[in-house]
Amino acid sequence: SKEIKIKPKKAGTIKDKLILSYVLCVVIPLVLVNLFSASQSKSTVKETSSQLALEMVKQTSANISYYTDGVETSMTRIIINDLNASSTNLINEYITAIKNEDSDIGKLNKFNVSKQIRELLNYSVSLDESIEGYAIVIDEENQISSTIGMKTTTNLVSFLEEEVGNGTLWRLVNTDEGKEIYAIRKLANLRRGKAAGILIAKVDLEVL
Repeated sequence: SKEIKIKPKKAGTIKDKLILSYVLCVVIPLVLVNLFSASQSKSTVKETSSQLALEMVKQTSANISYYTDGVETSMTRIIINDLNASSTNLINEYITAIKNEDSDIGKLNKFNVSKQIRELLNYSVSLDESIEGYAIVIDEENQISSTIGMKTTTNLVSFLEEEVGNGTLWRLVNTDEGKEIYAIRKLANLRRGKAAGILIAKVDLEVL
């Protein structure tokens, strides 16, 4: 009878199949899990970045509001408590001196009151690091600036033409030496109940 020889399967072939099966059973699910995780991570990173950006905008807005509120509060204090003090109303004295400056006494009074107001403005600048300098503008011929921080090429009289209203007007001005920010408020003579020009604050950009 004819012998039939059965060739044994190669051990290497079975081993390869086992390895392949293992790879398919383990690696493929692992890859799928990683792909899903990566997708989820990408979504999470995007969501987190958006949230961080939103929080940064909110914080920046809050910081700027806090800064501008501080400047406006300082200006209100100067107008009401300092220039229109019940004991010595400097702005009323200054307006009166302007009207009487044709006389020698009027000129002397104007000089003395201007000096007091300038000292007051200098003192206010020293109290607030947010402010570089202050200026009072009554008209083109009557201006008083703090000797601290008000060196500028900007024509401060031009701010009289602005519609300030009852609040604070903020202006960014480009000069040859860079950008300057000003806060402008109406200045009233409360004793007479009349407008008396404007108070200008030059803001410190570095602090902002």
